Amino acid sequence: MLAQPIKHLLPYSVKKENLTLSKYKLLLFDLDGTIVNSTYDIGDAMNHTFQIFGKPSIPYEDIPAMVGGGIKSLLRNGFGENIDLAQVHQVFSDYYATNYVNKTRPYEGVIDTLDQLTAIKKGIYSNKPHELTIGIIEQLNLMQHFDWVQGAQPNIYKPKPSPKGIFHALDQLDILPSETLFIGDSTHDIVAGKNAGTDTCAVTYGYRSKEMLLAEKPDFMIDSFEELLNIL
Repeated sequence: MLAQPIKHLLPYSVKKENLTLSKYKLLLFDLDGTIVNSTYDIGDAMNHTFQIFGKPSIPYEDIPAMVGGGIKSLLRNGFGENIDLAQVHQVFSDYYATNYVNKTRPYEGVIDTLDQLTAIKKGIYSNKPHELTIGIIEQLNLMQHFDWVQGAQPNIYKPKPSPKGIFHALDQLDILPSETLFIGDSTHDIVAGKNAGTDTCAVTYGYRSKEMLLAEKPDFMIDSFEELLNIL
């Protein structure tokens, strides 16, 4: 990993041909809070579930702090530990399965930046269920930008912050951790990347505060998706 302080990057534009000079062979991205803003669809599904179980609704602003550890973690954050998790999970999942791209959209600058990254392999690794991760990428017409799309598959690997899912992706792509930059908005992402031996980049526009991200000492930190081009 890079033995250097966090590089906080300024807006920058770069010609596509320059990107071939990057040390990285793979850019591996988190999904929610990094590539797409899914706050509103997740919030709608949570409030639907709250309504079914007689709990008051919450504002969208409360959702980001609950997201990052997968659906079960999200539901525990919203309902507490003393719940029938299987029943709550079923209600949430039934609603979200048909309402997960109503309001979810890529963050500003994502598509334009990905268009400039054709010389480098790119992948998605999310703690969102695998089928929903693929569904979002497909329905938002983003699949052409990625060489690998992977969500949570607990029968194969543990979720982040475990590095197992990163190792699985790298094995499939035949790429070394030292050749990889893992980009995400949560502490889970940074810890998983460090545990896997990749370089890490925290994004501050997602679901975690800058202070929380700084505590995990990512190699890079960016305030907008376009700033990723500076690293490369």
